[in-house]
Amino acid sequence: MMEMDRLNENTIKVILSTQDLQDRGVTVLDLLGNKKQIESFFYSILDEVDKDHVFSNNEPVTFQIMPNKQGLELIISKSLDDADETLFATQNLAPTIMM
Repeated sequence: MMEMDRLNENTIKVILSTQDLQDRGVTVLDLLGNKKQIESFFYSILDEVDKDHVFSNNEPVTFQIMPNKQGLELIISKSLDDADETLFATQNLAPTIMM
């Protein structure tokens, strides 16, 4: 079952098991393909976990994906206002997809 943890006011950590991905018709390899499918998948996860609608005000967000043997971890973060901070944050993370 998908797990969610709010790390801070700007960041949510989501843990998806292999079964969670299968239930959604997605594999880790699918996340390397069609940009529209990837974007749709990430935003559907965001809609599920953002129950307070903190991320729903059209601010840019980043999705960081960390595959593991059990599925994947997804870190969803609001983009920072300061461009230098955003660059620093994304350089120090595992592969990040910015939407």
